[in-house]
Amino acid sequence: MNRKEFLNEVERRLHGLPAEDISKALDYFGEMIDDRTEDGMSEEEAVAEIGTAQEAAEGILMELPLKKVVRARGTPRRALKAWEIVLIALGSPVWLPLLLAALVLVLTLYILMWTVVVVLYCVDIALFAAGIGGTAFGIAYVVSAKLPGGIMLIGAGAACLGMAMLALSGCNLTAVGMAKLSRAIGRRIKSIFVKRREA
Repeated sequence: MNRKEFLNEVERRLHGLPAEDISKALDYFGEMIDDRTEDGMSEEEAVAEIGTAQEAAEGILMELPLKKVVRARGTPRRALKAWEIVLIALGSPVWLPLLLAALVLVLTLYILMWTVVVVLYCVDIALFAAGIGGTAFGIAYVVSAKLPGGIMLIGAGAACLGMAMLALSGCNLTAVGMAKLSRAIGRRIKSIFVKRREA
């Protein structure tokens, strides 16, 4: 495959993206090929070293925001025929509620995932507040000559503060884990759209 064929194939696979994004991608791959040919490679060798047009297009699409990828992949390559439009309309009482239910389920799971993180941080804040309050009231009890109760409150406050500090690292690890999981889910959803119309 020579330079022109490769760039034409990449452009075809990026169909639906804004012209500016396609132009940037083509310029990028064109420069890569030019750099290799200046180093003495033939066009075919330079293209082979870069990889296939499908891999190149997938790489570009995976770097774009999900919104652009969905919009690009949702753009039909040809106009729908009348019978296709009729089938879509007739099938909408079945596929539309299923699609909405799936979207609501995914959104609910996403919200639930982050609700766990918020709840953990709320518990940690409550432990921290209980520790400070217990320690302060314990000191007040000791000052007012109620030594056993004051020592007990100071001990409980210190225990709560210790648990709050330990729980904070767990909360942070959970938040980082949820962020990584969110990114992984986003990449997976994006890859479905990226590979959906490859052919």
